[in-house]
Amino acid sequence: MNTYNFGDFRGNPQKLVEKYFDAFVYVSNWGTHELMFRLPRRFVDAGELSRFHTGGSCEVKATEQYVVIGFRAEELESGEEQGEGWLASLIPLRADLLNGDLRALYLAWLADAQSEALGEDQPEPAPPPGLRNLSGPLKNLAEFLGIDTDLLGAAAERSADLGPTAPSREQLSKWIAALPETEKNAVLLELAEGESAQLRMELMRRFRESQAQTALRAEAVATPARTVGELLAAGEKLREQRERLEAERRKTERECEEREQAAARARYLDLLAKREPETWDRVASLVATKRPGDYDQAARFLKDLQELAERNRQAIEFQRRLAQLRERYSNRPAFLRRLDEAGLS
Repeated sequence: MNTYNFGDFRGNPQKLVEKYFDAFVYVSNWGTHELMFRLPRRFVDAGELSRFHTGGSCEVKATEQYVVIGFRAEELESGEEQGEGWLASLIPLRADLLNGDLRALYLAWLADAQSEALGEDQPEPAPPPGLRNLSGPLKNLAEFLGIDTDLLGAAAERSADLGPTAPSREQLSKWIAALPETEKNAVLLELAEGESAQLRMELMRRFRESQAQTALRAEAVATPARTVGELLAAGEKLREQRERLEAERRKTERECEEREQAAARARYLDLLAKREPETWDRVASLVATKRPGDYDQAARFLKDLQELAERNRQAIEFQRRLAQLRERYSNRPAFLRRLDEAGLS
């Protein structure tokens, strides 16, 4: 981890990742976020990954040995963020990509759609399964790229549920049986030469490729692709629905709170009615102390008595007693000022 207080990183991240590193994270306090992963080319389908390449938030570059995937976001509200913790929270996505989970790439494409870097008529790549149930690292990536939650919700509407993370024995058996004899012999030869770990990863890549092509063809027939404009409009519609529901919820809570406050106030006035004479006496005692704090308390009691009188249709009697009180303490300007400020005239 490198921290720059008066400058910036002077190396070329793309070249450094291609040569030396499997992951790279860059965060600036002016709002730039960058993430890169290096994947062994033989274990991933570079063509499949490139479906999400935009050159903006998502960039896929294949070298002779590796595929480097770049995620980038600009002008985010980073404040004084230093970037600590981002790498640890995002690094599991590399293993997900190696296992054929393309949701991270779709999120990067979605970030470009949100930033209007793509034309409104550009078609959406088929949403991968599982957008409704993002893992922790994928949620972190959505935050890292500044993706709007309503737009993500609209994208998830056409995403299938995430199935089993590993193929069944029956699926693998059927696929292996369909492989040409020469390919099966090549696999056995590699296995005999001790390449079992890498061989399994390569076989799983080829299996995923065959399954992905079948799924894409079925998706194309079942559901026409949305355009960027249609996706943005769907996200805006979800936003409006969410804001309306939120406003209704706040209104309901406010009305409930007001009812509770009104009920509590009514109970208080009921108790006050039982000790009204004592409260008038208490007001006189407070004024007699000549203390500013007691004047404030006396004014509050009088406001309560005024409300009680209005409720009981005795406002005229209250005004009579208030006038008497004003006359009695006409030499207390501080007290009279508090009555005026409280609207007790």
